Amino acid sequence: MSLNAKLLLLISLSITASVGMVAFLIEERAHEAFRRIEKERTETLVGQFRSEFNHEGVEITSSVEGIANSDAMLRTASELTNGADLAGFINEAAGNATTAHLDFLDLIAPDGTIVSSAHWPARFGYKQRWFLDAGGPIPDAAFLRHVETPQGVALAMLCIRPVKTHGANYYLIGGRKLVAVLQTLSPPPGLRFSIYSAPEKGPGELLGPGTSNIGLEKVMPLIQKAMDERREQASTVDWGIAMQEEFIQAIPLPGYADRVPGVLLVGNSLEQELTLEKHIRNISLTIAGVAVLLGIIVSAVFASRINRPVRSWPKQPLRSDRATGMCGWR
Repeated sequence: MSLNAKLLLLISLSITASVGMVAFLIEERAHEAFRRIEKERTETLVGQFRSEFNHEGVEITSSVEGIANSDAMLRTASELTNGADLAGFINEAAGNATTAHLDFLDLIAPDGTIVSSAHWPARFGYKQRWFLDAGGPIPDAAFLRHVETPQGVALAMLCIRPVKTHGANYYLIGGRKLVAVLQTLSPPPGLRFSIYSAPEKGPGELLGPGTSNIGLEKVMPLIQKAMDERREQASTVDWGIAMQEEFIQAIPLPGYADRVPGVLLVGNSLEQELTLEKHIRNISLTIAGVAVLLGIIVSAVFASRINRPVRSWPKQPLRSDRATGMCGWR
């Protein structure tokens, strides 16, 4: 290989390596910046959900407490304690639930017998002792639990409050469907949310507006891990050609007695980010290609100028001086 070719190759490799490194760093920094922005958008939506979740819990607690402490409910409990017929109060819960805008409201006797049920009047006389058999204190705050209805099982935010009498206490269990919280959220473009409802019996289901095109088989491992470890999990899911990739966060929701009855799923589409990254990559490659081409041209000229004096350096064949035994240039 000639000296000119060696110089050209050396300079070209140096320019290519330098430009390639710069293009790589630009793409990596852009990727990190996009991911940081997407994470902030997701955290904003999660914060909005938690705010609405807490607000809904406070409202439900206030409504159930108001009914439990009302004169009408205290009078009802007193009459029942004094031996009044339970059948006379079968419609007691319905009117209170309507006034307080509650989806569920049960009046429970001290032994767990349902005196009145707003959402399922036919449950009159059945036992509902899950909160009594738990053995622990009644939670102060609202919590999530599945409620049986004539239409099936619904995930609800509930509150329990005692109706205090001179004898044993009666109880009110009231709440609303969790779907109502989802309806108050306004996710930005590219974000969607849903809740995976996991009842104690039967298959789970997705609730909310962001359930379309979600294959449970792909997100179920992430959901199960969030439920088992009781902490937030995240993963990137490839839905295929139609939706491409989506960053999914799975956040377990607190339930009664430390059970996880549902998982909040927040999906952040990476389509726009991947498109921008591809655009930046193409620009970087174009700039790199132009820079390498110009570098090769400049290096060829430079190498030619360096090599020209070397080629034109005068050289004479060696001669032998027989008289002196010396040799040298002639």
